[in-house]
Amino acid sequence: MKKIVLSLWLFFAGIFCFAKADLTDFESKIMTEITDFRWRLALLDDFEKVAAACDEFSSYVNSPEISANLDEEILLSANNILTWEKYNALYEINPKNKELEQFLTSQYKKIRAYFKAHKNEEHNKWLYVTAGDILSSSLQYLPLSTAMNEGLTIKKYYDKALENDPDFVFCLINIAQWYFHAPVISGGGKGKAMKAFLAAEKAAKSDAELYYAKLFLSQAFFEDGKKEKAEKLLSEAEKLLPGSRTVKFYRLLNENGYYYFEYPEHRARINAKLGI
Repeated sequence: MKKIVLSLWLFFAGIFCFAKADLTDFESKIMTEITDFRWRLALLDDFEKVAAACDEFSSYVNSPEISANLDEEILLSANNILTWEKYNALYEINPKNKELEQFLTSQYKKIRAYFKAHKNEEHNKWLYVTAGDILSSSLQYLPLSTAMNEGLTIKKYYDKALENDPDFVFCLINIAQWYFHAPVISGGGKGKAMKAFLAAEKAAKSDAELYYAKLFLSQAFFEDGKKEKAEKLLSEAEKLLPGSRTVKFYRLLNENGYYYFEYPEHRARINAKLGI
C-alpha cells in the first residue's frame, strides 16, 4: 500500500521560480540569481558537481550580508530550493545513501514548524511552491497516514500559489505533474495535467520558464502517443539551454520507449534496460 501511495505522490515537483508582488529590489536580485543558478545546473556533467555547487550557493545565500536582507519566507524558500536540488543530486549519486532521509526530512521539519508557528496566515506564493516540493520528496520517509495527508497538502499549497498568480509558470508545471500522477477520484487526471502544461508554455516569458514548460510538456505528449511533438519540444528546449543534461536524458528515455513521468517509480528497471 505504501508503495502505491508513493507512486502517486513522489517526485511531483522539480521546478520553481521566484517572484513576489512586494519583493524588495535586493530580494528580486537574489531570486533571479537563484532561478538562473538552478536552471544552469543541467549544464554540469555529473551530480557530484551539482551537489558541490548547491553547497557553494547555499553558503552565499545564508551569509550574513545576504540573509539579513531577505524576508524570512524568502530565505526559507531559497533554502527549500537548494535543499531540494542537492537532495536530488545525492539521490542520483546513490539512492541508498542512508543520510538522504535525515538531509531531506530536516528541511521538511523546518517547513512544518514555520507553518505551525504562523497558523492561519497567508504566505508568500514561493513558500507554498517550494514547501510543496520538499513535501513531495519527503513522502517516502513518512508513515503511510502522514504521507496520505501530506500528498493532499502539496496540492493545497500549489492551489494557494495559483490563487495569487494564475500565470505562475513553475507552479503550473508542478500542479500538472500532481494531476498526472494523482487518481481521478482525488482530483487528478491526465487531461487536467495536459491543460496545465499547455497553460505553462503559453504563460512563459523568460527562457528558463519556456525551457521547463517545453521540457515537461514534451513528456506529456510522448505519453499521449504524440512522439513527433515530443521530440520537437525537446529540440526547442535544447536550443534554449544547449548542452542540457536533462534534455539528453529525456531524449534517451523517449528513444527507448519510456517517458520521464514513469521513471521515478521504475528507476531501477529502466536504468537496467538502458544500461546506466
